[in-house]
Amino acid sequence: MDLQKLQKETIEKLLLLNQPKSKTTKTKFVNVKWKILIYDTRCQSMLLPLFKVQDLKDLGITLHFNIKSKRESIKDVPAIYFVAPTEENLSLIIEDFSNDLYDNYYLNFNPHIPKGSLQSLARSLVDLNMIDKVSSIYDQYLNFYTLRPKLFELGLTSTYYKLNTSVNQEEVEFLLEKIAKGIFGVFVTMGVIPIIRAQEGNAAEYIAQKVSQYFEQNLNPKNVNSQGGGSNNKLFLNPLNSLTGNFQRPVLILVDRQIDFNVLLHHSSTYQCLVYDTLKVESNRVGLRTKKDPNSKSKNEKENEENEIETKGIHEYEILPFGDGSWQNDPNEKKKWDVNWYDLSEDDPFWVENRTRHFPEVLETISNTTKEISEKQEYITSTNTLNLNKNNENENEMEKVQGQEQENTINSKLLKNSTLDMIEKIDIIPELQRLKSQQEKHTKLALYITSQLESRQLDEFYTNEIMVMKSEYTTSNEREEIIKLIKSKKGTANDKMRLLLIWYLSKAEISEEHLEKIKSVAIKNNCDISSLLHFIEMKKFSLNSTLNNNSSKGVFKTFGRMIGKGLDNMRPSNSGKILPITRIVSSIMEMKGEKNDSPNKSFLYLDPKISSSFKNSSIPRNKTPYKEAIVFVVGGGNYLEFQNLHEYSQNQIPKKSIIYGTTDIINADQFLNQFNNQKK
Repeated sequence: MDLQKLQKETIEKLLLLNQPKSKTTKTKFVNVKWKILIYDTRCQSMLLPLFKVQDLKDLGITLHFNIKSKRESIKDVPAIYFVAPTEENLSLIIEDFSNDLYDNYYLNFNPHIPKGSLQSLARSLVDLNMIDKVSSIYDQYLNFYTLRPKLFELGLTSTYYKLNTSVNQEEVEFLLEKIAKGIFGVFVTMGVIPIIRAQEGNAAEYIAQKVSQYFEQNLNPKNVNSQGGGSNNKLFLNPLNSLTGNFQRPVLILVDRQIDFNVLLHHSSTYQCLVYDTLKVESNRVGLRTKKDPNSKSKNEKENEENEIETKGIHEYEILPFGDGSWQNDPNEKKKWDVNWYDLSEDDPFWVENRTRHFPEVLETISNTTKEISEKQEYITSTNTLNLNKNNENENEMEKVQGQEQENTINSKLLKNSTLDMIEKIDIIPELQRLKSQQEKHTKLALYITSQLESRQLDEFYTNEIMVMKSEYTTSNEREEIIKLIKSKKGTANDKMRLLLIWYLSKAEISEEHLEKIKSVAIKNNCDISSLLHFIEMKKFSLNSTLNNNSSKGVFKTFGRMIGKGLDNMRPSNSGKILPITRIVSSIMEMKGEKNDSPNKSFLYLDPKISSSFKNSSIPRNKTPYKEAIVFVVGGGNYLEFQNLHEYSQNQIPKKSIIYGTTDIINADQFLNQFNNQKK
């Protein structure tokens, strides 16, 4: 299953005015009409991981604009709109019609436009006498971001905090329905109807029920949906065919974030985890600022300096992440920096081959690549030694050979050898340029990560977290080591809180005295303990619910069972350890376990093709191990979890296909700042 490819093909069809595409080559489309593309910010972000500017040109997109930008009238060219059906966007569309900006309008709403909004839009266009200019209106189900072939997110920020702290039930339900619609859109894009398994008692269960309802509404012709007008069983014309050619339906596995907090908090050692942990990455792009040299060096000098970057100390280069861009508002500050944006996509072979490796191994590979580039450069600029040797041989031969004809023959051979050598060198140049560009990107990323590892001494946090999770400390030594690190100048405040939370979540019981002592130390050392207070309250809530034998209907019904579960398994993924989420997925896909606490038994079972009037226990169940799964984490996911699932799927015989999705891909800072920022 390649979800990224499917989403791209769906958008390509949209950009080709829903006409079948034809190609003369792998990249160039033929008979395309020139068009203008209008998008909103969210839809633009969906395009970024999928299309480069040249890709859009190949599809006939000559110009593209944000719907909020000021635009001039352009005649004789159709305009494609790819926007959410918000009140603001609909007003801007009506304004464009009123100003008669374009000759034809192809409206694509993502997600689908509610029936009431569509009727209101139609009335406005009739009043403007512009209804004839609407060439088509399509509902799109593409409200998700595919970052890799088997990885997607919904782009919904701070979902864990909103779902677990909000007292406004309507806001929570609105967010849960938004998540359910995003997941439903993934399956519309895939064209399959899954079996649904969900963790009971939490947000995952509510979302599972909603997703199942959306399937029923679109499969049953008797259903009328006030949101979209009616059923639309055309969305699943071939529901039994999965993308790998299998006729078995995939399984959707929905879990809540509390199955494993440590995977978000733990400092990892792999390249991709460190990139996403120390830098801000959006839509597979990362921005780096490099301090400009105060001495105005020539372009050639700068290029030579870049080639030698590996041999110099990292402190000779000041490299910072792009961040939120606020520094650009200061003209003096802006002049000090060169900014480069780098793609971390499947088109980068170095990234694909090395992202899951431990960082020291990646540094070694970068060093080896530098040597390879240097050797190729020397070869290209060197004199052909073979020809020189032949020259010496030929000089001796010339002394013995008389006549102009023999001399011409020898010179011809020399010219031929020299030409072949030149052709060989020219053929190397494009590959060398690619290697140099790739090397520059990953050298700068590695330099920044190395600076962070050194300045924050992250190896100490990594080691201590491992020892806490493996229970290798004695109780008193453990507390003292944690207090010692919190008091030290090592790491950021969030680094210290990550270790503190892992320690707290790993303990079934902690005395009030010890807890108050550590809280006091953290506060004195400028740590924001908002996240710790949240987990303390949740632990108390769970304990009270258990003592009162109360089956709470809140989001944290199963919190007590989940806290600390799987902590002994939280290790670097390539150590062979399986994370809690991978164990759950394995149990469900392999149909393992008959115990009541086995996920295969305890998780909710829904089949959208069977009426929801059936009780969970009476639904006929699939008894064959699943070959394909879509795993969705409510409340934020990360690359370590994705990597662990991928490794599990590839180690199976035969291999399994697992797509990993989440509300939002986040790092530890983003998770903690959900709590920290509430005071600001």
